[in-house]
Amino acid sequence: AMDVFVLSSRWEGLAYALLEAMALGCPCISTEVNGSREALLGGEEEAGLLVPREDSTALAKAMNQLLGDEKARKAFGASAAKRIVDCYTLDAMIDGTLAVYRDVIGLPGEAE
Repeated sequence: AMDVFVLSSRWEGLAYALLEAMALGCPCISTEVNGSREALLGGEEEAGLLVPREDSTALAKAMNQLLGDEKARKAFGASAAKRIVDCYTLDAMIDGTLAVYRDVIGLPGEAE
């Protein structure tokens, strides 16, 4: 039972903990490290809040903002769970990898 997941890393590749929290529909806040921008802000709807790395004031402000706004927490949580299904399942990752291969060798995609 968690109201908000916070990733306050200075460096990450792509934090599995962030993806796991998103998969559970938990609203997330992350410092701007590799992978977090794409995970939280890379779709049609934002899936959480992003703050500058090593800015404890911005992190605290984002935490207070989200903890005080139940509607935003629910919206971010729903968007986060959807983002995982759309982008981070095995099928989605295979489709993305195949799309890169098709593009590199000049083959049309499935939709074309």
